Amino acid sequence: MRQILILSLSFFLLTTCKMEEDTVFITASVRDMSNGSTSFESGEYGSGQQLTFSATQNEGYESVEWINESTGQKYTTNPLAVSVNNDGNFVAVFAHLPSI
Repeated sequence: MRQILILSLSFFLLTTCKMEEDTVFITASVRDMSNGSTSFESGEYGSGQQLTFSATQNEGYESVEWINESTGQKYTTNPLAVSVNNDGNFVAVFAHLPSI
């Protein structure tokens, strides 16, 4: 009888406890806001989730790269699509276009 009670209680706990999903905190910003902007919404995301970062340059500038300052990883595509597994701070970098 005792074993049945322990098994029933264990089963109840295993089926009613919510498993916590792994989350990561992701931010996106621009190195110099006078050069351009990003519309990414910083916040918590599921680990392994694919996110897209898009930077828009102001007139006279071009998009150069994204840098994940948390890891040092650099990306040259814009928009940037990556799977996130750890907290990250993605920063858009722009360069001034030469005058013609």
